[in-house]
Parts: sequence; C-alpha cells; structure tokens
Amino acid sequence: NTGPISEDSKAALRTYYSIEIGLVHVTFLDDYVGSAHKVGGNTWLRERDLQLEWLKADLQSVNRAKTPYVIIIKHNPFYNSFDDHQCKCGSKPFQTDDIESCWRGDYSKAKSEPHCGLQAKFEDVYVANKVNIVFAGHTHGYERTQPIYKNKVDSTKGVVYVTTGAGGRGHAGSRISKVPNWSAFAEGDVYGASRIIATRKQMQVLWFGNDDLKKPIDSFTISPKE
Repeated sequence: NTGPISEDSKAALRTYYSIEIGLVHVTFLDDYVGSAHKVGGNTWLRERDLQLEWLKADLQSVNRAKTPYVIIIKHNPFYNSFDDHQCKCGSKPFQTDDIESCWRGDYSKAKSEPHCGLQAKFEDVYVANKVNIVFAGHTHGYERTQPIYKNKVDSTKGVVYVTTGAGGRGHAGSRISKVPNWSAFAEGDVYGASRIIATRKQMQVLWFGNDDLKKPIDSFTISPKE
C-alpha cells in the first residue's frame, strides 16, 4: 500500500489521514466515521473516540518549521449560515450546551448531521494546535468566516472556516434568518472552486467562479500562527 490509508484502516472504514503538500500540513477527517454502526451505540462511539485521539496525535506531531500552515479538510461544515445542513446541540444555533451529550449524538435538531457532535470536541483540538483553516463542503455554496472560537469572533486564537461546496450539483440557496457576525462573505448562487497558494510569509486562499478563472470572487490571506 503506497497510499495514505493502510489496508487495515480501509477495511475498518477509518478513512481519516494526513499528508504534507509543500508548506501545508493537510489533515483529512471523516465526518461519518462509525456510520456503519448504530448512531449512539458503543461501537459507533468508539470509532468517534478513535478518530479524536488520532486527530490529537496527528496535529501534535506537526513540525511548524517545515509546514507552518495546518488545514483541516472534511465534508460537513459546522459554522455555516446557509439553510442547508443545519444541526443543533444546544438551545441556540452553533452553541453546544453539553459537550459530552452532543458527542454521543444527542442533538436538539438534525440528528442525521454528524458535524455538531464532532465539533463539540474537535474545536478545542483545532485551537490548541493552532489550526489555520477548516475547509468543508456538503452545503452547495461558498462561505468564509472570520476567525471563530465557540461561536464568537476571536482574532487571537480563532480558526477560519471555509465552506467550498459549490462544485456544480445545485445551489445552496437561502441563508438562515439571523446570519451571525462571524460570516465574512457568502455566495450561494455561483459554481466555483478554491485555490490555495502558500509561501513562508503568508497563505492566500482564493475562490473563483466558473465563469471567470482569472479574477477571484473572494480571497483572503493569513500568516503563520506563532
């Protein structure tokens, strides 16, 4: 096996892994880990726990002198202001009232959406290990947030979340009635894709619409975290 996932991991449906691309450490997570088993059951929960422990070890092993940027790529967006694929683990959107209960799959809305439960514990791991950006799809639109920690803009330790799911299978459409102030830019009616350019000085993220591949519709830059 020359790929990033071992044959044993494939057989166990543990498809999370990491690779290094130039100056960027890229960690791929599986939002649906354990989904072959009953949601909330012991085996399902054990698979979640295994991915959590793997994520901690993976991010702690990063050599920031070699790869000064760390990004997460996963399927489902948590900080997402489009109507599609909303889930709740608390009394308010994007707020987790009971971390352990949420992790076990006890949602107040949209139990079929796994990302609320995973975010309950992943978010602190992202922040502790200075993750730069979390990329997701699932919602068929584009959105960029301000740096966020626990549903609040936090320019010191927050993580930028990018939804880049506008590949071409329908549009995201409408947004939620109360768009949070952490939403910096959103486009739900244009197909497009993201591009990343990383140098020692900065990492630039650009989002292009299909109709113009020369001028990005949205772009932003970040510096390596100290």
